[in-house]
Amino acid sequence: MDKINEAYYATPIDIKVSDSKSFVKYIKDEDLNSLIQEYAVLEGRQDLKSYLVAVKDAQKQATISTTVRYVLLTYREGRTQDITLVVKTIDYVDEENKPFILEFIPKDVISSSDDIVIITKHEIIKKDPIIKFEAPNSIAYYVEGKKNLSDFESVETIILPDDLIITKNKITGYAITDVQMDGTKSLIIIVILLVLVYIFYSVDVFKKLKLILFISIKGKKFHSMKMLANDALDSIEAGEFENAYLIYREIKLYYDRLSNLAKNELYDSLIEICQKLDARYAIDLVQLINHKLDQNLKNEAQSLYHKLQATYKKLNDENKTLIYKEIELISSKLEL
Repeated sequence: MDKINEAYYATPIDIKVSDSKSFVKYIKDEDLNSLIQEYAVLEGRQDLKSYLVAVKDAQKQATISTTVRYVLLTYREGRTQDITLVVKTIDYVDEENKPFILEFIPKDVISSSDDIVIITKHEIIKKDPIIKFEAPNSIAYYVEGKKNLSDFESVETIILPDDLIITKNKITGYAITDVQMDGTKSLIIIVILLVLVYIFYSVDVFKKLKLILFISIKGKKFHSMKMLANDALDSIEAGEFENAYLIYREIKLYYDRLSNLAKNELYDSLIEICQKLDARYAIDLVQLINHKLDQNLKNEAQSLYHKLQATYKKLNDENKTLIYKEIELISSKLEL
């Protein structure tokens, strides 16, 4: 009973994602050479030259996308805990021939593997930390506290050839069964507690955990679309509206095929993209209408004005305010 009570009070009653950063990174040759030399020494490999050639070739076997999130856990007694959750999604060229993944984390990002709670199956190669994962579809781990999200861009993830399995002098682990940790540390353990013991106490929390883990560990197409949405917003910020529109069209092609859970997660980003694209389109229409009026092409200007009115209705209040006076001025020029 004491253990059940302890688990009860160690179960979060609220979970929030406050910020996140997503990116795709490709390792540079010079960094690859240096890190593989270190790894080869740790593994006791003698065929460094041929091994390095094989590793370089292996980098073509998959694309790795990374998302880092701040997650705030709130417990029953009012205590809160910040964690930084790292998730890497691996998209293999050949799903039936999955290689190993090696994670090199700089010590100035995370000083030791002892500070990491690793959710997916792994081997600790070195506590500095260097971690090896066997043919994963995804990698998930977290640390307590809020780490700088951008710092994780310095983490190097290397795809290893799949025919080299060396097991000597390694610490192996699976987040649920082999790694010793208290019940508050692993998101997987939290989920199990919620499902098996306290789901009827914390339904809302379970839904949030389900969403976080869905975003983190499942759905390659969803993850790709999330990255596309970020790319579209970046393009808009850079003034590359045509590129943003093309990306948005690509997202729309796949959106209806997603689960409702994935659609809900993408919805706010898509609304933001639409609003910004519509606002830009409205500004372009204003400029084009004024140009037509300057050329005394009133009929063409009036036709464009009808499009402007339809676009204006779609805008949020902030964007409407930005062009309201321009529309009034055009209306007076058209004598409407």
